[in-house]
Amino acid sequence: MSEETKRLTNGILHVAACAAIATAWLPYALWTGCIVYGSRASLYLGYWPRYGHPDPKTLPASFGAFPEATDAVAATGVLVILVVSSFRLLARYIPRRWWPWTTSTISFVAWSAFLVLANADPWGILDWFID
Repeated sequence: MSEETKRLTNGILHVAACAAIATAWLPYALWTGCIVYGSRASLYLGYWPRYGHPDPKTLPASFGAFPEATDAVAATGVLVILVVSSFRLLARYIPRRWWPWTTSTISFVAWSAFLVLANADPWGILDWFID
C-alpha cells in the first residue's frame, strides 16, 4: 500500500470515528440544552417547570437573566467536551484496526444509556420540554 493510500485511509478512519462518536453523544447535548432551558425557566418563574405548567411555548422569547443562546452554547460545549475526550481516549488506548468496533460499541452503549435516562426522566424535564 502506498503512503498516499495509507494517509487517505487514516483520514477517512478519523473522520468516520469522530462522526460516530459525535452521533453517540448528541442526545446528551440535547438533554443538556433542555436542562439549561428548564433552569432558565425556573429562575424566571420561581419554581421548577412541570408538564403543562407552564407550556414552554407560552414563555416569552427572551426571559430571565441569561440570554437565549445559553442553551445552545451549553449543549455545544457538552458535545465538544464529550467528543474530544472520547476521541482522545480512543486515539491513545485503542489500536486503529479496532476503531470501527469500538465506536460502534460506544454508540450502542451511549444511546442505550440515554434511552434509560429519557425513560426515567429525572426532574420531568423531557415531559415539560416536549409538551
